[in-house]
Amino acid sequence: MAGEIRAVTSFERPYQRTEVELDDGTGLVVLRFVGRTHIPGVAPGRRMVAEGTPGAGPDGPVMLNPLYCFTSSE
Repeated sequence: MAGEIRAVTSFERPYQRTEVELDDGTGLVVLRFVGRTHIPGVAPGRRMVAEGTPGAGPDGPVMLNPLYCFTSSE
């Protein structure tokens, strides 16, 4: 999935994780990085491509520890 990062939230409890909301223009997917409270370069407004298997989350699809790379805004 390719899109723009809308929000980044880090959590310490109940377990360390960072959640990234990625918007591809048709909807949002949450990218959940378990065991990480910071991911260099991940910030709202940046564009990225994430690869993984989405699962059902309480508020929509979630990808656990996806592969990712940043893309240009074009």
